[in-house]
Amino acid sequence: MAAHFLLTPESRNFTLIDVERMSAAKVHAFFVQNRWGDDGTQACPDCGTIDKHYWVKTRMQWRCRETACGRAFSVTSGTKFADRKMPLKMILKGIVVFATNVKGISACSLGRQIGITYQAAFVMLHKLRESIMELADKSPMDGLVHIDGAHVSGRVRKPRKKVKATKTQARDKVPSTAYAFHPNRRIVMVVRQVDPTGKTGAIRTIVEVVPAESTEFAQELAKRYVKRGAHIMTDEHPAYSMFMAKYQHETVTAWYGDLVLLPPSGTSTR
Repeated sequence: MAAHFLLTPESRNFTLIDVERMSAAKVHAFFVQNRWGDDGTQACPDCGTIDKHYWVKTRMQWRCRETACGRAFSVTSGTKFADRKMPLKMILKGIVVFATNVKGISACSLGRQIGITYQAAFVMLHKLRESIMELADKSPMDGLVHIDGAHVSGRVRKPRKKVKATKTQARDKVPSTAYAFHPNRRIVMVVRQVDPTGKTGAIRTIVEVVPAESTEFAQELAKRYVKRGAHIMTDEHPAYSMFMAKYQHETVTAWYGDLVLLPPSGTSTR
C-alpha cells in the first residue's frame, strides 16, 4: 500500500529552512517565475501587455513598454499582496507555513512562527484563503467522487446546575433530541474527486456551506459539481438517496472501525 503523501519526500521538498537560505534576489526571482514563468516576459497588470518590460533595478519594478500605459509595477501588483509593506521573504515564509499545516493554522500561531504581529498574520491568512477561493477549479468532477457533510454548531445545550459531586448533572439525564438546533448551525459539504487506484488520494476538493444536509441541497451540489454518470460514494444519510437516478451511487458505513461497502441505494440485499 502506498504511503500517505505527507510521509513522502515530495511533501518536504520546500521548507522554512529552504526559504531562510534564500537571498532577497532569489526570493524575488521565485515569485517572478511562479507568476510569469521563465521566458523573461511580464504581463502589465494595467493594460495587459505581455512583453519584456523595462526593468528598474533600483526599485525592483518594471515599467510598461506600451507608450499609452507606461505604468510602473512590481511582482505583486494586481495581486492580494499589492501595496505590501512586508518583505517578500516574510510573505513566502507565511505561505509555506500555511500550505504545510494541512489541518489549518491560527493567526496567533502563524505570527509566532514567522515573527509578525497577530494583526499582520490575520490579514495574510485571509488573503491566502481568499486567493484559494477565487482561483479554485469549480468545474464538474468525473470518475470516483466522495460527498459528505460536517455538522457545525449542533443542538442548544441545557445550562449546568450546581450539584453535589456524587450526583449526575441534570442535563445528562435528558436525551439530546430534547433540545432545539442552534440558530447558527451549518453544514460544511465536501465534494472530493479521488484517485480510484488509491495511489495519490484526493485529486480535487470543493467545499460549500449549506443550511442543512438535505436532499434539496445535496442534489443541487451534485448538479453543479459532479458530471452525470460519475461514481459517487456517500454515507447512508437519506439526503443522498436520490443520487442513484443520475449517478452510480454506493454507500459506506462505519462498523467497528472498518469501512463496509453497501449496495447502491434502492438495491435489495436479499
